[in-house]
Order: sequence, then C-alpha cells, then structure tokens
Amino acid sequence: MMEKLKQIKPLPLFKGWSKLTWAVAILIPLGMAITNPNLHGPAGFIGGFFGPFLVWTLVIEVVYRSIPQLASSKEKPLPSQSDKSKFELIVIAIVLFVVFAGVFFFLSNKSASGDTLVENSLLVKSSDPVGDIQKRIPEKRVLIEQRLFEGNSSKNSFITIMSSEIARGLSLRALNVTVYAIVEGGENVCFGTDCTGASIIVQVGACNCVYFDPTHIIVEGDEKFLSDQSVRAGRLMGFAVFKKTG
Repeated sequence: MMEKLKQIKPLPLFKGWSKLTWAVAILIPLGMAITNPNLHGPAGFIGGFFGPFLVWTLVIEVVYRSIPQLASSKEKPLPSQSDKSKFELIVIAIVLFVVFAGVFFFLSNKSASGDTLVENSLLVKSSDPVGDIQKRIPEKRVLIEQRLFEGNSSKNSFITIMSSEIARGLSLRALNVTVYAIVEGGENVCFGTDCTGASIIVQVGACNCVYFDPTHIIVEGDEKFLSDQSVRAGRLMGFAVFKKTG
C-alpha cells in the first residue's frame, strides 16, 4: 500500500491555466471587492480581494483536475485542444461580461442612491453631505442629543466619544455647543436644556452611517463605528460650518 502511495505523483498546481483563466480568477474577486460596501481603506480592500481570490483559484484548479477524470470515467475521448480553447474562450467571455455588468450595475445604483464616502471611510446617506449638514446646523447654538441606556452600558461610552468629537469639531468653528442625554429606561440629563431641540442625534443602531431626516443630522452605528468614525464625523461637521460661515 505504501509503495503505491509513493508512486503517485501530484499534478503541478495551475497546470494548463491560460492567461484568460487567470484573468477570470482575478477579475471575479476584484469585482466582489469593489462592490463590497463593508471594506474600508486599502487594508480592507486587499483582504476583501485575496480571500475570494484564493477560493476561486482553488475552485478552478479542482475543475481543471476533474475534467480528464470525468472524460475517462465516461469512456469518451477528450476534446481536441482547439475545441477546448474555443469552449474556454466562450465561458470566460460570459464570466467577464457578468462580472463587469454586475460592477457597473452596483456602481450605477450606488451613485443613484446618493451615498457618499467621506475620506473613503465614513458613509453619509446623501449626495451633498456638506449642504445637508448646513441646512440643519443653527448659526449660533447647536444641541446634540445622545440616546443613552440606563446603567453602566458600554454603549454609552462610545456614544459619548462620537458626541464629544462632533462637539469639538463645531466648537472649533466658534459655535456654542451643548450636549444632553435621553436615557432609555432612566432619568434624562438635560444640562440646562429642555432635552429637546437637538440638531444632531447620536445613537446606537445598524446603519453605521450619517443620515438625515427633515430637521436632524443622525449619526447611528455600532460601538466600533461610533469610535472609529468619530474624528471623521467631527471634521465633517466642522468643515460644513466653515464652508457656510467662511
């Protein structure tokens, strides 16, 4: 048994791969990385590309190794090299068309939806983030509402981080900023306000973005988002005020 195992010679990896096959192996993961909204920055994009790339190369390699075995098992002659090349060309052309059509459709929809990535990282649900912020920021006093939780919830710390950076960005533009807290299941902390009238709301949620209703700027996300994007959100608010007031 051991002698038979020693006589088996493994096929070299990627044997018989053409340039077009390599193109498919690269372009499909590339399309997946481009259309993935959860990839942020160069490191995220590289990771989002190489994971699917390794999977696709493995799948294609398995298919290439299986073709001769499938043909011999059915006792049919293998196709000629010319026929194989034509078939491969047709399949690859179809795959390339699907990949590019998918990427084009995604980018078109993304543009039409009006989403903007600020600094290639902070998602804002608007085609004109600066203009939408300017419409909702008062000229003198700005109120920020924190949506907190009763007790020592760790979420409160991340909401506070985001609120503080936004307040800092606005204060640098000579605005009077006050932050109050609406506490779910607890006592509100109003700091001399009526706990109403906020222009900006910071809360925990699934959006991981900045979005707008008719009167508010809403910053919503999980703990990682509220921490990682806090400086960018503060810069964006401050920049919008700067563009408005000069």
